[in-house]
Amino acid sequence: MTDPIRDIYDTEISEIIVSFCSYVCISFNKKLNLPNIFIMLLRDERYLNCFKTLADIDSNFEALKYFLDVDPSLHKSKYIKKFLSTNNIDIKF
Repeated sequence: MTDPIRDIYDTEISEIIVSFCSYVCISFNKKLNLPNIFIMLLRDERYLNCFKTLADIDSNFEALKYFLDVDPSLHKSKYIKKFLSTNNIDIKF
């Protein structure tokens, strides 16, 4: 048996992620893929704080984790690996 509250929460967070990705694409006036939006969250704290406010999340880790839940292969992206290596960020996935 599924938990109806969990189903509502999962649906809500999915809609928030899609809405946020749409906002980022509109603000840059171009279509961005999910790895580029994820990098934008890592690079610009304003976007990360905006997403955290929309999703009512307190921690940066939890906010980034939601994106990894949407696309579990996101950490394998060459764009993300390049960004992390050029900025000397050591994150273990």
